[in-house]
Amino acid sequence: GTFIYHTHADETQQLTSGLYGPLLVLGEDERPDTTDRLFLIGDAGPPTGPPGPAAPFINGSSAPPPIELQADTPHRFRIVSISSALTRRVRLVSETGVELWRAVAKDGAELPPRQAVMRNASIDLGPGETADFTVRRAKREVLTLEIITSPLSRRAIVTKVPVIVR
Repeated sequence: GTFIYHTHADETQQLTSGLYGPLLVLGEDERPDTTDRLFLIGDAGPPTGPPGPAAPFINGSSAPPPIELQADTPHRFRIVSISSALTRRVRLVSETGVELWRAVAKDGAELPPRQAVMRNASIDLGPGETADFTVRRAKREVLTLEIITSPLSRRAIVTKVPVIVR
């Protein structure tokens, strides 16, 4: 399952300063999977300006590099939100709109078959939530993983990660 390490001492200061990390727990017979893609979404540092949303760090970067997928291969997207207080919407989009993905786990627990279904590739995650999805694309293409900070606000911030299918 996908879990999160984070501090409980001086949470606001330490979380916004990057004192957190993902924990991937594998079963006794499981091996690390090279088709996993981890997206660790956190704050971009302690607040320094006026109150309001700020762009997040994705895997420790404010400008995350593109990720690559192999066509016709299932990839597991492990999405971890460790923001101190903000809701983030995560979407996988193409030129024609929101794509589909298969939900497979939520907050470290595999989903039962009736919930592990194809659905619109969009989820809202609050602080401390994780969600895993399977993405399988049939052909070469370029998609975008959007991370929208404060999606219901007029000051929403969109961070884009190119997803290149080869």
